[in-house]
Amino acid sequence: PCFPPQLLSKHASIGINHVSSGGETPLHVACRLGNAEVVRALLRCQASGHVVGTHGYPIHTAMKFTKAGCAEALLEADLSQMHTEDPRYGGTPLHWAKNREMSMLLLERGCNVNYLSKSGETALHIMVRRARFPCAMVLLTHGADPNCKGEHGNTPLHLAMKLDNLDLIKALIVFGADVKCHNDFGESAGLIAARHSKGSNR
Repeated sequence: PCFPPQLLSKHASIGINHVSSGGETPLHVACRLGNAEVVRALLRCQASGHVVGTHGYPIHTAMKFTKAGCAEALLEADLSQMHTEDPRYGGTPLHWAKNREMSMLLLERGCNVNYLSKSGETALHIMVRRARFPCAMVLLTHGADPNCKGEHGNTPLHLAMKLDNLDLIKALIVFGADVKCHNDFGESAGLIAARHSKGSNR
């Protein structure tokens, strides 16, 4: 059922942190649907942002579904939420960002741009792998390390070369990515480029 925010704010429910069979608390649902007003009402009723659901914690749900207002509400209530690791990959909310706005929302509040997930990857690795150029640029301009080694020793440049994504390749090199850096298989980014390049404009 959908309860008016004014009712929620006055009458806390015993089951306010209950995880449904679908793997969501009411706070997860509000974040998924993008209802920031309900998120704030739930938080006033002692809803916890530290309950794990299908998509991690509520802050991860807000990031996954690109609900900036909900993410802001969670951070206003507890700024430490920006360091919360998702239980599966160990990524922070920054690893889950899908656009420039969501990335900036976290970076402007001081999140660690080079935080490593369980697999040893930074948010920049994720943005490059998923070809999210605007997000990658925001991270680079906020101090993301283009030479940080992730899974199998790959740097973001290794991943960009595998994708043959010229925009990302150029951006990473401009920000200091080392073309000669080798991964765990002894491959340099240049070698990967030679294998995957489909164009002659390198």
